[in-house]
Amino acid sequence: MIAQKLHEAVQAVCPIAGVSIGSGEDKATWRIDYLDEATPAQRAAAEGVMDSFDVSMAVAAAKIAQINAAFEAASEQLVGAYPPSERLSWPTQEKEALDWRSNSASATPYIDALARARGIDRIDYVNRTLAKVDAFRAASAKLIGARQRYEDQVNAAQQLGNGAAIHAIAPVFVVT
Repeated sequence: MIAQKLHEAVQAVCPIAGVSIGSGEDKATWRIDYLDEATPAQRAAAEGVMDSFDVSMAVAAAKIAQINAAFEAASEQLVGAYPPSERLSWPTQEKEALDWRSNSASATPYIDALARARGIDRIDYVNRTLAKVDAFRAASAKLIGARQRYEDQVNAAQQLGNGAAIHAIAPVFVVT
């Protein structure tokens, strides 16, 4: 991730074959592989880009990507047992069930059809839906809150330019 961002930044000012990063934050281990057509001025510009490259920003972006990937994997545990097409119906089921919770005279046409097709009582279906809505909201709130906390930690460490602190953040998401 850091090498890709550095490559893109350097390539914007100079024709290059690539960049190499030996040791993440130790720029003395970094190398630019220039194409033959790179002029001395372009090479100087590329060196300037590399010298001023904000490592903490790239490290932070990579860590945020890692956090988001872990979050998505955990979130998938909440919904993965259901086919995607069924998940598309969840907002409708949720709305009807919550409307019914507020006012038991509320119409629930979609839930009614689902209950009939499933062969169970409408009220039983509504109650099952409400239980799933409540459980999903509680579990997803924990996951989302944790993801946001990790992001806050990355942003705080980045503001201090503390790449080591960013690296040390180890996102763990527990699905309950």
